[in-house]
Amino acid sequence: MKFVDKLDKVCPKCSENSKKVYLQNIRRLYRFKDKDATEVPNTSKWLESDVVLKKYKAHPYNVRRALSLAGVKAARAYGVNSDKWYQRLVDDQDEYNTNRRKNKRTDAEDDKMLKGGLKELKKISSEYKRQINRELKEKPNLKTLSKYQLYLSLRLFVDLPFRNDFRTFELTENQKGNYIVYKKKKKAIFVLNKFKLSDKLGPRKVEISPALTKTLKQFLKYRDGLVKHEFLLSNTSGEPMSKQAFSKAIHKVTKDLSGKSFGSRILRILHATESADIIEQSAELTNKLLHTASQTRLYVKK
Repeated sequence: MKFVDKLDKVCPKCSENSKKVYLQNIRRLYRFKDKDATEVPNTSKWLESDVVLKKYKAHPYNVRRALSLAGVKAARAYGVNSDKWYQRLVDDQDEYNTNRRKNKRTDAEDDKMLKGGLKELKKISSEYKRQINRELKEKPNLKTLSKYQLYLSLRLFVDLPFRNDFRTFELTENQKGNYIVYKKKKKAIFVLNKFKLSDKLGPRKVEISPALTKTLKQFLKYRDGLVKHEFLLSNTSGEPMSKQAFSKAIHKVTKDLSGKSFGSRILRILHATESADIIEQSAELTNKLLHTASQTRLYVKK
């Protein structure tokens, strides 16, 4: 039996995305021993090898937390005792929680943070729009649409600190999913029925400004006729965009524009940090972050 089948067997209720993440991190662990490996072996001996443990321990606590969880899943898939990896996971989680409560940035977060904050993000998104304006005047095509939607995403992130949820929005009402509606045609409302904490927090509605609504409508006018699906964002083939493709595209465009590769997590930290003094009083901010006030405060990083 291949390792992936063993993982499926011990993770019957895991989502496909969760299993994919577990497998990626298990492969990452194994590559500490064999850097060129493409598959995880069918035997477990490597899991407690000195080289794997040494390289695992060399990572920061936030990375170790994901790796130790992968170690637990791998041990269970192999049918061997997972107690050692479980204890590592408990220790990593404790360190993670302690540091989050301190509201202190990790070195990786500090390296990726825009010094100019949200103003700088708005500035680089406008710069990107200027770069593609000439292409937008030509006949609409999928290549330029991909660039246009990156501008739209950056501009939306300035006002809406969602996770990688923009790709999930549909242009027609869907009570089981996420969609966009309009209020007197001047303001768009992002309706979220499905997001990370939706089971706990329930549906959310986030209204955007008339100016941002105008930007959204201009994008949709360009998009019209290029794709046949009802989702806001598309891949380069004109099909609905995947979570991985969206994350990769955002990291690439931020790297190209600012010299720092970052995604939705850093953008959420920027929003929370810049509003740290009003979190408890700002229902609007916590609504946009799709969190409670206490959860939002964990995103404040100094």
